[in-house]
Amino acid sequence: MQWASSIEDDRDVPVLLGPDGSRYLANDPAAARALAAAFGRELSLRPEGNVQHHDETPLHLVTTSSLAALERLSGDAVDERRFRANIVIDTGAERTFHEDDWAGAELAVGGEVAIRLGKGMSRCVMVDQPQSSVSAEPKTLKLLGTHNSTEFGMQAHTVRTGILRIGDVVTLR
Repeated sequence: MQWASSIEDDRDVPVLLGPDGSRYLANDPAAARALAAAFGRELSLRPEGNVQHHDETPLHLVTTSSLAALERLSGDAVDERRFRANIVIDTGAERTFHEDDWAGAELAVGGEVAIRLGKGMSRCVMVDQPQSSVSAEPKTLKLLGTHNSTEFGMQAHTVRTGILRIGDVVTLR
């Protein structure tokens, strides 16, 4: 099964596409029945609330300073992969959440790329979950909630495309 987006009856409703070509609106009870049959267990589809997700913005970035700040708070090394960022910017090892003040700014990366920064990325329990070669860390979200309003990293959008290279100079404008 896979998802496709659709605009039906002036509503933006996801569409479930079955391997046999069947199509179900996500809010149709038949979609949940089709999923349950495909997975061999009872499943339901429900609308989601206002929680922001990493995949709701085209780009997500974090800085080495924020990683260092989280390491200071946790007392342990923090693996940058835990946050699934598209871009990690080397801002040094100063232990501060630098990017919290960058919302609305633009980043020039290398000689080609420009990125518009949005608001901070609200985190959920996924940052505590194990991932490929990254162990579970059940205190990450609690630390971010206590010390940084559960935010870590920035939402971002591409203003000007181009090629990014490891080591490119990043300039905040």
